[in-house]
Amino acid sequence: MALALTMAVGDTVLIGSNWVRLLEILSRNSVRIVSDTGESFEVNSEREIEVFEDVWIGLSDRPNKGNARLTFDAPKEMLILRAGVTRT
Repeated sequence: MALALTMAVGDTVLIGSNWVRLLEILSRNSVRIVSDTGESFEVNSEREIEVFEDVWIGLSDRPNKGNARLTFDAPKEMLILRAGVTRT
């Protein structure tokens, strides 16, 4: 079962020893995230993408215009935590 987190631009999530940050909301069905490796990913509501080994991120229904609801699917033993806000 995937974890779903509502995020705003600038929010960061720790995934094991890595992190991803929501860079921008491109449309109702698409967002851009960046990882700690500097790689940028476009995530859309059509399919999940693998951002780290065995870690998949998708986009589900948005609760409101200013946020995105990302889904995280990873091994059960991998810790996933909100890291805080880095909005400027």
